[in-house]
Amino acid sequence: GFRVFNSLEEGRDAFMQDLIVKLEGRSKHLPANPTIGELITKYTPENENDTEAAIRQTEDALGVDRNTRMSEVNLDDLLEAIIARESPNSYKELYGGQNSTQRPNSTTKQTKSTSFFKN
Repeated sequence: GFRVFNSLEEGRDAFMQDLIVKLEGRSKHLPANPTIGELITKYTPENENDTEAAIRQTEDALGVDRNTRMSEVNLDDLLEAIIARESPNSYKELYGGQNSTQRPNSTTKQTKSTSFFKN
């Protein structure tokens, strides 16, 4: 099932925590530091989604290929790319419609210190 959150920000924070769990290898469903392809396949299984299209959209948004490890991308950018694809309306409300690849200071390195956790 799906969890319900009190706000979009609360859901985004929980999603970031889930990405960190997967990056660090604390997920029972994925190896530590999975590839972008492995991660997106887990989030968008073929029996429910067009997994290949989801992987391509994530590759395009991040400027990497599916074999890139999570540790090689900025987690904020990865989170934004997934939210933009999965929930465009939530994305617009959270980010004002401008994705991370359009922001001038976006980087490609992974980081755990994220503004999502700051009040």
